[in-house]
Amino acid sequence: MISPPRDGRSAWVMLVVIPAIAMGFLMHAPGGRWFGILIKGLLFVIAVAGIVFLQRRNGLPLSVAGRGNTRDCPDDNGSLFETKSPEKTSWDGFGPAFRRFNTRYLDVVRSAVVASCAGLYLKSTGGLVLEAGLDPDGEMISRKALREGGLVNQVAGERKAVLGGDLSPGTVMDGFAETCIQSFLGVPLLWENGLLGVLAIGSNAPDSFGEEDAEFMMRCAGILTEVMSVYHRGLRWETDQQIFVIHREIETVLRGVKDEEQALFAFVEQIRKIFPLDRVTLSVREGEEGVIHQVFGQVDALDRGTRYPFDEGLNGWVLKRNAPILIPDMAKGNYARPRYFQGEDTRHGFRSFLGIPLGRGETAWGCLSLESRQPDQYGDKGKEVLIQLSRYLEVILEQVNMTMCRGKGGGNVMP
Repeated sequence: MISPPRDGRSAWVMLVVIPAIAMGFLMHAPGGRWFGILIKGLLFVIAVAGIVFLQRRNGLPLSVAGRGNTRDCPDDNGSLFETKSPEKTSWDGFGPAFRRFNTRYLDVVRSAVVASCAGLYLKSTGGLVLEAGLDPDGEMISRKALREGGLVNQVAGERKAVLGGDLSPGTVMDGFAETCIQSFLGVPLLWENGLLGVLAIGSNAPDSFGEEDAEFMMRCAGILTEVMSVYHRGLRWETDQQIFVIHREIETVLRGVKDEEQALFAFVEQIRKIFPLDRVTLSVREGEEGVIHQVFGQVDALDRGTRYPFDEGLNGWVLKRNAPILIPDMAKGNYARPRYFQGEDTRHGFRSFLGIPLGRGETAWGCLSLESRQPDQYGDKGKEVLIQLSRYLEVILEQVNMTMCRGKGGGNVMP
């Protein structure tokens, strides 16, 4: 349908279009049949041109009368391949998305059962960790390792719902420093007969939860485990993509280096994108000893030039056996193996250790070690990835030192 004219020019066109339609189809044209058809055809073209002008002038899409709502032309809709849009939020990865989901999900669960606090506890190498929690004030609590015992560990041990309605005074919700509860309800997060963690709620009033609440929490736990399975698949895919990019970047960057220090610095800058690092050490073999050759990060008392035997520390173990070694937590257990030699300063604060031998023969000429102040930072997947990435560094260092030996007759880090 034609919209009403919005300005004077449109009004004049309307005065031309309407008489043209009337003259062409309501009046008899003299001069014979063919002359009449020609006149009517000319007036029809004028009328159509006027209608199109009015529609474009008014800025409205063409529509068909009598068919209800019309669909805008495709140019008004966003492209499927559009890369920038002010209304869209940028994707920052599965990890941040899962953390945001945890906060909102706990808030929904806590409100649904009228609880004072709620917590999501996930299984880690050292036991259960409070991954996310909401206290009675709605404040977020995260990443706190649990001590042995407690109601949450009881849920994990029994792998079934635990309901407590009249707890002793002073009972604190696990992982919450100052949140006392009198009622507790916790359910396990199970996936393929394995324990993923615990979903728990607490209340400061006695007998706040019942069997219906326990059934509801079990359903909530089932939904959460489904979300976690998607998260872990997405995180693995995301990690693989990032590792692939790091492979290409390391290969490109190391191709243009001229000396070993530049090569090491470029390598460390790339791997820190996927590994949490507080210290990176390159050691080389000199006879039956190891020597610290380069250090990036925390230096402490063990700097360049420090010598150590093969049989006392972790780095010597890697050099002697030409095999990688992974220590999730150096401070755990009755015997904390030294990094280099017996009697070294143990106040370094490092917890995670990953050592990789360098050398393509039966004897390693060097050792690359990564250390972090946080426990459980690398894992078997990290060991596998670092072995692959260290091959680039190994080849570049060998080439650089061969060039140095030919040009200057020295400077070789390899025996």
